[in-house]
This record gives sequence, C-alpha cells and structure tokens, in this order.
Amino acid sequence: MDQAESWLHDVASPESPNFGKHWTLEQVTEAFRPPQDAVDAVIDWLHSSGIHRDNVTHSDNKQWLVFPCSAEQAEILFHTDYYEYHDLEGRSLAGNEGYHLPRDISDVVDFVKPGVVTVPFRRVQDRDKSHSAHQRRANAGPSQHRPKKEVDPLKVSQVQDSSRSCTNEVTPECLTKLLNMPFLTGKPGPDSPTSFGTYQHGQYYEQADLDLYWNEFFPSRISKGYGPIFASIDGGLRYEQLLEWTGNGGGEVALDLQSTMPLYYPGNVTNIQVDDEYYGQDRNPALLTSVLDAIDGSYCKSCANGICGPFDPEFDPTYPDTTPVVPPSGASGSPGNNYNGTYQCGTWKPPAVIASSYYTSLGEPNAHAKNHATRQCDEILKLGLQGITFLFASGDRGVGYGDTCKSFGSNYPNGCPWILVVGGTMIGSQKTEYDTEVTWQTGPAGNQPWKGSFSSGSGFSQFFERPSYQATAVDKYLKSHDQSYPYWEGTNYNHTKPGLYNRAGRAYPDVAANAGPVPEWVGRKRDQDGGTSLSVQMVGVMLARIVDERKKVGKGPIGVPHHVLYSNPQVFRDVWMPAQQENLILLKITQASKPTILQITEAGIIGKVGFNSAGVGTLFNAIKVHGFDPTRMPAHFGLRMALESTSVDDAVQRLEAFGMASSAHILLGDANTCLGLEFTKSTFAHVRPDEKGRVMHTNHLLAKHSGETDTLWLDNSLPRVKTMSENVDKLGEEPSWEEFSLLFEDEQNAPFSINMIATPENESGTLFNIVMDLKSKKAVLKIGRPTEVEETINLEL
Repeated sequence: MDQAESWLHDVASPESPNFGKHWTLEQVTEAFRPPQDAVDAVIDWLHSSGIHRDNVTHSDNKQWLVFPCSAEQAEILFHTDYYEYHDLEGRSLAGNEGYHLPRDISDVVDFVKPGVVTVPFRRVQDRDKSHSAHQRRANAGPSQHRPKKEVDPLKVSQVQDSSRSCTNEVTPECLTKLLNMPFLTGKPGPDSPTSFGTYQHGQYYEQADLDLYWNEFFPSRISKGYGPIFASIDGGLRYEQLLEWTGNGGGEVALDLQSTMPLYYPGNVTNIQVDDEYYGQDRNPALLTSVLDAIDGSYCKSCANGICGPFDPEFDPTYPDTTPVVPPSGASGSPGNNYNGTYQCGTWKPPAVIASSYYTSLGEPNAHAKNHATRQCDEILKLGLQGITFLFASGDRGVGYGDTCKSFGSNYPNGCPWILVVGGTMIGSQKTEYDTEVTWQTGPAGNQPWKGSFSSGSGFSQFFERPSYQATAVDKYLKSHDQSYPYWEGTNYNHTKPGLYNRAGRAYPDVAANAGPVPEWVGRKRDQDGGTSLSVQMVGVMLARIVDERKKVGKGPIGVPHHVLYSNPQVFRDVWMPAQQENLILLKITQASKPTILQITEAGIIGKVGFNSAGVGTLFNAIKVHGFDPTRMPAHFGLRMALESTSVDDAVQRLEAFGMASSAHILLGDANTCLGLEFTKSTFAHVRPDEKGRVMHTNHLLAKHSGETDTLWLDNSLPRVKTMSENVDKLGEEPSWEEFSLLFEDEQNAPFSINMIATPENESGTLFNIVMDLKSKKAVLKIGRPTEVEETINLEL
C-alpha cells in the first residue's frame, strides 16, 4: 500500500503520460500481492512448526495463507488460548485475547484469523444473559441518514404562489440553469447509458411518487411507469416487499431519484438498494462493506488493517441474517423477510459513478475504527485505479455530527481521500439564479424553508492525512481563513489531545453544488427537500454524463477525479472578489514560431487578458447565456488562441473556425483596428468600432444572436456601459494616456460602478486595471482598484 497513492496519481493526474489508463482487476491483484520472499518466509515458518507446506494454500487474491489445523495446534503455534465468543444476539465466533509471532515474520503478517476479539462479543462463561437480542437490535448503531428537516408550511405556501421562482424553489428547469447542464434529448432504449448509480439504504422508492413527479414537471417527456434500474445487494428490497409498519418509502430516495433521473434521461439511473430490512434501519454504521464485497471478490477474501473476510462484527452486517424483524409495539405487520443468503462477493458490475446521500459515524475515534475506515478507503483507491468514481454528501450539520462536543465532527466516510465529497450552495437572500450562490444554510442568508439549524457539512478527517493533491489549496485556505480555533495534528484516539480539529487531516468538501430546496413527491404528497443529499447527486450526474461523452469518442471512465479538479481551478464558478487577488499572476510565454505573450491571468487558466509581440491584445467580459456545447472550445482556450494570433482578423478567423463552447465577449485589438467578438454556444456576432473607432462593452450582449437569450445576470452591466459611453464622448480627439486612464476611476452608481467596490451585496470588485498601447506594444498594469492602486507595473514587448 505504500506505493498505492503514486500508482493512483499515475492514472489520475493530467500531467501523467498514463492519465486515464485505468487498470484491470488482474493488474490490481498483481500489484497488491505481498512480496514472494515474505510469502516464502511465512510458509517456511509454518512448515518448521508442524504445518506441512503442502497443506498451505495461497488465496486467489494472493493476500491470504490458509491452512487447516485444530484449536490445540493453533494455540501452540501462536502461543495463545482460543475461546468461543458470543454476542448478545447469539452469534458466535472463535478468538483469543492476544497472540504471538516470531520477530522475523511479525512485520509481514498483518493479521491472524481467528484472532483477537475487540468488539462487543463475550466469552461463553462471561456472557450476560440478561439482555435480549431485541434490545441489542433496538439500540444498534448511529443513524446514517441526514437529519430530518421539518418544512415551515408558511414558506411552502409562499413558494407555490411564486410562479416557479428559482429563488424559493429549485425546479428541474432551475437546476439546468444553475448547473449549466441542459436536458438531454431522446428516449430510453437498449443502448441508453447506465453510467450513474445512486446508493440507497433503508429507504425505498415508490413508483407512484415518481409518476406524480413526472406528471407535474415532465408530462410529455417522461412516461408514467418509468423507473430506475434496480440493483439489490445483500437482500436489498423493493418498496412492495416491505412490511406494512414501515410507512412510505422515504424522502431521501424520492429526492435522489426525482432530481437525478430527469437530468440523466434518456440514460437509465441505477437504484443501488443495499442490505436487508433489518440492517437497512440504521444498523450498518460502515455503510460501504456490502457494496465493496459485491464489486470486488478479493475484498471479501482479504485481510487488511487487522480486519479479515467479508465483514467486521463491530461495524458490518452479518449474513445470513436469521433474526426476524419485530414490528414496534402496537404496529401492524408480521416478522420480517431478512436476507438469509451469504454475502454477494464479486458478483456485481457497478456503474462508473456511484453517489451516496448517506453518511454516518464510526463512533469514538479509536484504533479499530481507524483500521476499518482505512481498509474501506484502500479498497476505494483500488476501485479508483479501475475507473470507478465514488461521491458522498458532506453532511447537513456544518462541522458538527452526533452528540459529542469534544471536537468538530467528522462524517464517515468523508475523510477518505479517494471519495469526492460534495458540499451545498444556495441562491442567496434577495438574489436570483443568475447571482453568485452562497453556502447552503438556514437563517437569513437564504430562503431555505427548514425549521432548525442546518448548514453544508465540512471539516478535517480524524483518520486520514491530507493528500498531496489538495495540499496547496488547503494551505492557502488556512492562511486566509484561520479562525484561531485550537487544533491537533495526527492521530487523536479518544480525544486525548486538546483541540477542535485535525489541522493535518484530509479536508472536505472538494466541490459544492446547489442544495435546493427542490420539489419532491413522497407518500403521494407534494413536499420540498434539499441539502447536500441533493448536491452530491447533481455532481454525480454531471460526472456520469462526462463519462458517457468520453465513451462516444473511445475514452474510458473518470475514476478518482480529484487531481484534475484541484489542478484546474478554472472549471469552477469563481467569484471575482478581493480575496482572489492573490491568485493573479503576470505570465510571459515564449513559444517557437508564435508571438511572445504577456498576460495577467489566474493560476491554472491558460489564457486571459494581455497582449503579444505581434501587437494583438485581448480583454474579456463574462456573459451568461444558458447552455454550452462540449464539442467546442472553452472561452479561456479561445483567449489563448487569440493571443497566439498575428492580427485581429487572424484571431477572429481562428476562433470562429473552432467555435466557442459557451457565452462571453472578447475585445480584440491590434495596431490598426479593434473588434468586439461576442459569442454563445451556437452564434458569433461582431461589435464593430463606432465612427470614432471605439468599442465599449460590459457583461451583456450588445448584438443580436438568433435563438439565444441573454440572462442579464448583472443588473449593473447596462448602466456601466452607458456611463462609459457618456464619459468617452467627453474626451477630445487625441486623449492623453492620463485622461484615458481616468475613465476607469469612475464611481457613479457605486458600489456597482465602473470602478467597482466589493460589498456583501455586490459580491464583486475591481481587482486590477490594464491600459495597452498596441502600436508601441506597451501597457500599464495597476494592481488594486484604480483609485486605490497597490502596485503599478509597466509592461513592454
């Protein structure tokens, strides 16, 4: 495992020559097999101790040595005493209280099974018979579902009278706008994509609820009766198989399917129903074991981190599950239909992308909990090597989870570095879907309808160190957002170290998306739901659609996406705020047979604002028109192409030949002319100089674009271009450099002025100003607002 992270980096990092070249199961098995000299050393020791080498079998996954022996032989071999242990439900296992290995092989043997029993099993002679199995089951395990949110009826009534405002209710149409992810066309068929699956545990979808949702939002697009692919793992049930006393299927599964299926349609979403009815009721704190067993047969049969086989009795389900479900007192129904089969072991082929809205806790941080978490996380890394992507919700309680006040909570399995953890955002109070979103939370910041306190989950792992891919991002965050909370670094079992969080731990979430509130139908009633349960499903659908597009051109799945995301911050919707100023870089680029470029940009973005040695300059204004075309070129690539051109005409021809993926405006200039190039995903338009040779532009479309509608996402864009036009008219025929520069100091309509002032309401501010003379190939760059200059830099090529 000490090489595992570098192997993953090799296939997951965009800088690697092996990027995207995922491994086969056979390659993974071979890579993680123990060294042959270690295997030989253990077999030699067993042979010398009376276990003939012919009786020792090396397992298929190369991680076990298995041999038959009596309990008496094992006691001699391991210098221990074996006992039979029972838990309060009557399950039994063999084990000991400690064993010994020779010094020369102890470093290569991870675990002996049967081995030490550390979980709540008791030796037969010590067993307390005063507790019934039903009592144990009634109190088992922490809740793995997000906290239930109670809707304020007044706010819901306001929503239903608001003409589908995205501000108060995020409908499917609103989601396509917020995510810039339009609906797909077509109807499901035998060749429809199946790259997306949603994990479900203890909640069960009802087709009647789906049909009501289709009828409200997609009456002509999605037919009654359309449902997900159903995948049952270890006894996962359909709603129709449940006992009467369980009530409706649940708001979680309704949210997940009703929000994802329309965005993936005509692709088919897989409903991954995990565990039988008993273990589905919040009695499986480890969540993932059944899924990992079903995907990878070697996981069922391996030992790692002190845990062997398909289950860990302290955290995982035990199958066959022979204890019946007993309805609560006074409820109808009969004893249950638990899963009496064995673990599914390597029998299920998963979708390429699996998203889970569920999260849990492994209880107090101790060595056994860490071992269990590490074993699961290592398996997720191995599956990532094979191209499978796991996403989990970051949680709905901010930095809290559970009842402990000893430290900030750490949801499980969010600390695993190979899971993409997704937080939530929302439309801010008094804002619309065209404004920059804020962190999802209840309270005055937004229009969430929930009673109580909720906020997008975040934190630092108590078990896992910070991975290399996020080191720079987290260091920068801590530098600029240090709240001076006490912290510890490293392992902190049972809270023996003071502090509130592990400053050296893996930080989450990695990304965030809109968290509602969205409409849903549950139990045949119209309701609302939201939180990171929604946002994780949205990001999951995005990734699945990317996988499907990659398949069309002969490429493979995504696997672990973290390296790509953290090394390409430009793929995120950024906020042009003063805190971003430290991201600005002044970059000089020299390439053979191309003009030399000087540009001011942000780390990770290959083209932005600047000029070149051929006298071509570029400026950029963001415009928001719905939709994008993934077959065309991103705007920042277009800026780079323009800066590699030899004239305005050359730049226009090249950009229009390639086409642009989404909307924006690039102001192009050279020593002889200038041109405003407006574009959307399907159109181009030229904003030509007026009679005095001037082009002025802000953040909205000036020209007509057939079939496209501008969102006018910045209300201040119209008055800013008007103010600039009026001020330019006041200039003489040959304004001086100083007179021209004064245009950008204007503060009319502040803070929404040309010289913009960042405020909580405005959410944007002027970070720098550049004035170019493309005849002499010179420019003056002023860092900071033009009236509050922090640094002036003279540029020349």
